[in-house]
Amino acid sequence: MYSLLTAALFLLSSVVHAGPVATLDTESFVGSEKSWRLIRIGYSAILPVRLKEIEGAMPGRFIPKAEVVVLLRMKKGHFLKVTCDAGTDAAAECPDKRNLLEARVVAAAFLESAPRTHKMEELVRPTTWELTPLGRRTLEKAEADCPDLWARLRAMTESVIGTEDD
Repeated sequence: MYSLLTAALFLLSSVVHAGPVATLDTESFVGSEKSWRLIRIGYSAILPVRLKEIEGAMPGRFIPKAEVVVLLRMKKGHFLKVTCDAGTDAAAECPDKRNLLEARVVAAAFLESAPRTHKMEELVRPTTWELTPLGRRTLEKAEADCPDLWARLRAMTESVIGTEDD
C-alpha cells in the first residue's frame, strides 16, 4: 500500500510539474470536493514527512535560538512545542513562535499536496518553510476560493496526527 501511494504521488507530481510555470488554479481545484480528496491523500503523506524533518532539525533552524519538539498527539489544538532561548536559564515556551511555525508547516504541506506548476522552492523557503511572496499570493488565492480552508487543514492535520482525546 505504501509503495503504491508513493508511486501515485510521484506520478502526480511529475504530471503537475510539467508544462509552463503558472500559479495554482485554486478556482478550479481547491473549490472542488473531488479535488479535496486528492489534496487529503497528498497532505496525509506529506505532513508526517515534514514533522520528521522538524524532529531531526538542529535547534534554531526554523526560529533562531529556539528548539522545536513535535508532540505525539495534538494537545489543545497544537502539535509543536517551541522553547525559546533553549539551553539557557531563560528558556521558556514561546506560544507566538509555535503558532507561527505551525502555520508554516500546515501551509507548506498544503501547497506541496495541491497540484501546482511551481517548484516548492518558489513558494516556500526550503530551510525555514516561510512563504515566499508567490507562496503568500497562492495561499491567499486559495483562502479566497475556499473560505473554510484553515478549518479543512485543521481537520486534516488532526486526522493525520490525532488528538489527545483519541
